[in-house]
Amino acid sequence: MTVRERADLAVGFVQMELPSIAVSLLEPASALSGGFLALYCWALLQSHRALDCATLLEQRLRDEEVQGDVRRELEYLLARAREALGEAELSSELYRLLGDYRDSEARHSRLRSRPGRG
Repeated sequence: MTVRERADLAVGFVQMELPSIAVSLLEPASALSGGFLALYCWALLQSHRALDCATLLEQRLRDEEVQGDVRRELEYLLARAREALGEAELSSELYRLLGDYRDSEARHSRLRSRPGRG
């Protein structure tokens, strides 16, 4: 199966709330880029594998020449992963840097307004 065919199936499994199957369809992650990588990372997040997602995205965002909309989406997914890991300070800053991308502003505001925050 091509990467595109595997991605199409993976979307279906994510929508059916079976993200672990989507992850297995898209592996190995080293063969993925762009939107396919974003889909893989979203499936990792839905599979409660935020650390795997964050580690992969930090490497890719540092090592590859990812630009434009794809870069913003991967940065957003990194913020979501860091938030899932309980890293409120870091994820809040990542959301702030993303500005009005998707729900970044609302997530940034929510994290900044948590009790105990200045």
